[in-house]
Amino acid sequence: MKKISPFIWMLTIHLISIDAYTKDFIVSSYGKKGKEVTGTIIDPFDAQYAFDGANGRIRPGDRILMRGGTYDPLVVRLSGSSQSIGTFPEWKGTQIHILPYDGERVIIESSAMGSKTTGIDKCLQIGDYDNGRFTGGEDVWVWNLEVTSANPNRIRTESGWVGATSGVWIYAKRCRLINCLVYDNPGVGVYSSVVGRESRIYGNIIFSNGYDDKDRGHGHNIYIQNEEGAGRKIVKHNILWKAANMGYQSYASFKTPSRGADISCIENISFNNGTISHTRKGVYQILVGGYSPVNNAEVDGNHVYNDNPGTGIKIGYSEQNTNTIYRNLVAKNNVIHNASFIVENPRDIRSFKNNKIIFVGTKMTLSHFDHYPLSATWDQNEYYDGIDKFQYRVLTSDPDGEAPWNHPVERKYYDFTEWRENLGIDRNAQYSADKPKNIVKIFKNEMELGRAHIVVHNFEGLDEAQIDLSAVLEKGQEYKLRDVQNLFGEVLISGKYNGSLLTVPLDLDVATPTKGNLRTISHTHRRFNVFLVEKMEK
Repeated sequence: MKKISPFIWMLTIHLISIDAYTKDFIVSSYGKKGKEVTGTIIDPFDAQYAFDGANGRIRPGDRILMRGGTYDPLVVRLSGSSQSIGTFPEWKGTQIHILPYDGERVIIESSAMGSKTTGIDKCLQIGDYDNGRFTGGEDVWVWNLEVTSANPNRIRTESGWVGATSGVWIYAKRCRLINCLVYDNPGVGVYSSVVGRESRIYGNIIFSNGYDDKDRGHGHNIYIQNEEGAGRKIVKHNILWKAANMGYQSYASFKTPSRGADISCIENISFNNGTISHTRKGVYQILVGGYSPVNNAEVDGNHVYNDNPGTGIKIGYSEQNTNTIYRNLVAKNNVIHNASFIVENPRDIRSFKNNKIIFVGTKMTLSHFDHYPLSATWDQNEYYDGIDKFQYRVLTSDPDGEAPWNHPVERKYYDFTEWRENLGIDRNAQYSADKPKNIVKIFKNEMELGRAHIVVHNFEGLDEAQIDLSAVLEKGQEYKLRDVQNLFGEVLISGKYNGSLLTVPLDLDVATPTKGNLRTISHTHRRFNVFLVEKMEK
């Protein structure tokens, strides 16, 4: 990187006093520690030494470039700064960036299952916990790494104890996890702690995380907490596939009553989670809820799918727990395929619009205290396929009472007309017993040019899809397209983009096996596929 002009710094308030270091430092799996080590291509740093700051030599605005290879678990203790200039792809900033050197393959791999004395171990930890204080890791952006475990034992026999090695653990403010692969970790794939304020989990592919215990599968692909008023966390453009438990959960407990608030779950693809557990108990692809309210939740533009009919998105935790009454819900533009949508105990619905639910069973379940008015902003949703059935669960006790678990529930089942007339919602919604036309959605990567996630809902049962990549690739650009469910297998399509529609096969049957002793599942039916497209560097 070039040094940023002092003139530009003077144009930005509060940045004049910050030294605009933009140096590159090289680390490798065979690098060394010490003041005499230069951190260059011929004299690389040890990775942990660099992540500790290399005795203060790595400064805000610098980059740590990791040579290809496999690294032991690492903790990021150095910090950047929150100041930045410009917009992607020309932005310059004072964050610290950790990424592969020249596109080489970098794997951070643990072998430990976790121990009863250390609790949950982490493969990559951003920020540190020392003597009761969380330190370091602030304003660090981590790009394009692989985080995994080599341990094949993913079955526990001691029920209720979570002691498995997790993938990425975020303890730091304003950090970013960008376009990484996080897979086959016995614990949680990615966890963002309540102290990791304003963190972003963006563009990652996260799959096959979790382990089995006697009671059920444990370990979500993404598990996230936040405090109300602490700044918004954003989880966007990730692919979440075949966890032992859920694809995504924002969560709060009785002991942490505000820790599910102010989180946005935007345009993620979550499918067939819960399937690698031998117990195969029903789970949710996206769950926004816990034992305490999840206020100011935003669930926008996500695509979920189950091979076997189940619950796609659930907002709220329990129909009879008043502690989970939440406010300011936004749930819009989601596509729920072969699954239902459940909403528990909303008090204020800011927007519940333009959701598409394609399911042969009960399409929508709403639990609601009868003295809270339902909002007219619940509208313009589309319901398809199979029976015309909606469930309304009326909670009639005082939601401010002292006994949160024993409110009587009256269950009512409506057809679409009764649903609208009796509840006064969905006045401009649509219902059809048929399936909709095919849906193809391209999520262009906002951080890396020439990269995108593609989801295809093949309701028409076609063998191929025609996909327009003109918003992602430039004419003449070399590219490769992979089947996300066979990510480490052969490239599905590659070549030079000529501007025409790309013909992509949908009848695919090879899926990446699950590492270890959990279930390996087959590829999804051709009615649902997910692809990754990337430009190829010359």
